[in-house]
Amino acid sequence: MLRLILVCAALVPTLLHGQLKLQIEGRDAGSQVRPGATVAVVVNTQNTYTAVSLVGAPQLNVMQTLEAPPYRFSVQVPAEIVAGLYPISAIACQGPGDCDYADPIVIDVEPVWPPDASRPFKDTPGVSVDVGRVPLANRSPIPYPREIFAKGIGGTALVEVTPGWDGKVAGIQYLSGPEELRKDVIKAMLTWRFDRRAGEKPRRVRITFDPVAASRQKATEPASQIVPAAAQPPAPRITPQRIRVPPAEQATKLNSKVDPVYPPLARAAHIQGVVRFGAVISKDGHVQNIVLMSGHPLLVPAAEDAVKQWQYSQTLVNNTPVEVATQIEVEFFLPK
Repeated sequence: MLRLILVCAALVPTLLHGQLKLQIEGRDAGSQVRPGATVAVVVNTQNTYTAVSLVGAPQLNVMQTLEAPPYRFSVQVPAEIVAGLYPISAIACQGPGDCDYADPIVIDVEPVWPPDASRPFKDTPGVSVDVGRVPLANRSPIPYPREIFAKGIGGTALVEVTPGWDGKVAGIQYLSGPEELRKDVIKAMLTWRFDRRAGEKPRRVRITFDPVAASRQKATEPASQIVPAAAQPPAPRITPQRIRVPPAEQATKLNSKVDPVYPPLARAAHIQGVVRFGAVISKDGHVQNIVLMSGHPLLVPAAEDAVKQWQYSQTLVNNTPVEVATQIEVEFFLPK
């Protein structure tokens, strides 16, 4: 079944002699359009124009013109088009500079996904994810943070995620759900990549956290076995110049932290996420040798400016200060 979503049912606010002149309509408003389908579009007007032209998103190739009523158009949706919300509008002219415009309608294009493309799936213990059958090319599991699980906090998080042209997540909004889980959900989903045919179209994802199911699943997991290490001769006490420390462990040694200033342009565009740096912490705890690993370009400068001012406590090996190679994460999350 074909669907056209009407963005605005009102007539266009372009006035001629104090009256509204044009209205564009799509057949079967309320359903989805498949690639390769044909869509009927009608431009209603009480006037007679020299020409009425249909215009729209470049991907649709809808440029058509009629010189006499009835103004009925047939739009062939390209078979190779990706999913998306594609606008179509109309312009009608009685002469040079004497034209009316119609508010657009939007064609909601959605491919036919395989039935088992991406059914709701179980993730980490107690976590299930429903992406609405849209295939994912790659994803990170959604974690159930230990401290949140220990408090018995659960529920369903509703997230709207918008892929970019390459399938990577370009935008994400946490619409509802337990606030304690918001950051962990967003951080995991920012690493997802959708099938490119999913297009730049907002998608609703539901993530359910069930502490009871998590407890049941953890109870059935086999207990870990501790195998004693073979006796080894004591190693010589050699103090290295630099050691590698996991990010979480190094974060506990942060003594002085300067919060980044959220870039106004990123805030206005609802851009959020995590910027990751590789860095060396000097023997006296200063951050140096910062190397960008990942992060949105609009967020990187603010993150780097903040990290350069951070101060860590010394790391000692054999009671001697050493340099530390680690990763640093700077989070940018908008308020709920």
